Amino acid sequence: MGYRCERCLISVHKSCIPNSGRCGHARRQENPPELPPRPPPCSPSSHPVNSHRMNAHEEGAHAHQGNMTAWELSPPDELLPLPCQHSLNVPLPSHHLWFVGEMGRERASALLERERDGTFLVRIRPRGPTNPSETAFALSLKTDSKVKHMKVYEREENGVPHFFLSESRFFPTIVDLVNCYEQTSLGENFVGLDVTLQWPYGRTEAIVEFDFEPTESNQLRLQRGRRLIVLGKEGDHKGWWKGKIDDQIGFFPKEYVCEMRDSNRAAVLYGLHDDIP
Repeated sequence: MGYRCERCLISVHKSCIPNSGRCGHARRQENPPELPPRPPPCSPSSHPVNSHRMNAHEEGAHAHQGNMTAWELSPPDELLPLPCQHSLNVPLPSHHLWFVGEMGRERASALLERERDGTFLVRIRPRGPTNPSETAFALSLKTDSKVKHMKVYEREENGVPHFFLSESRFFPTIVDLVNCYEQTSLGENFVGLDVTLQWPYGRTEAIVEFDFEPTESNQLRLQRGRRLIVLGKEGDHKGWWKGKIDDQIGFFPKEYVCEMRDSNRAAVLYGLHDDIP
């Protein structure tokens, strides 16, 4: 099956439409959709409000103590938290592009080995926790051409679970943990791992259909015809996605872009029509 542009007469396969380049004569001229209500109030790069660091008295021993290296990605025994049985009694972050559900270590490694450095995912370990202080969650990250796996721990304070990688910082949810380490180096937890989480495994690419001028600091400016990376869809129910263009990250109205994997819509966007059986 192929498509031919009525204007420039180029022919491409359906799957190649998004990469075929723009025909300036064939672009749609309709007005942009109505803007949705305001996006989530927090900046996509902000740290979680309710996370906190333990002071020296509370920590007892720092996560960097001893000979821990970047590939020994579990806090030592003396840092393990109080037992907590709520590791899966919390809402799953299913709407986030970095969450892949249940997945083993080997499968996660195989997927991430093909990705660029900085790509990460959060998974549920099939075997579950191996001791009461662990959750069933693990964070897997491609960095320095290798894949690292980090267990997510949990402790309970006043009946409320707190998630962490080491006792350097605690978070009320897995989402807050990920949001923080998209901007904060994992080196605060693990010696030699001075990197951040950059690319959700489930990210997609999109083409901007309509210009958009931000009215808030957490929004992303869009220019028609440019490509962007969709980093998150957690604001989907409000009409907003989170994306990146060059070094800028922010929210944008989802109806203003066409995802690259949506070949049928891309065919209309590019003015391409079916002509090859």
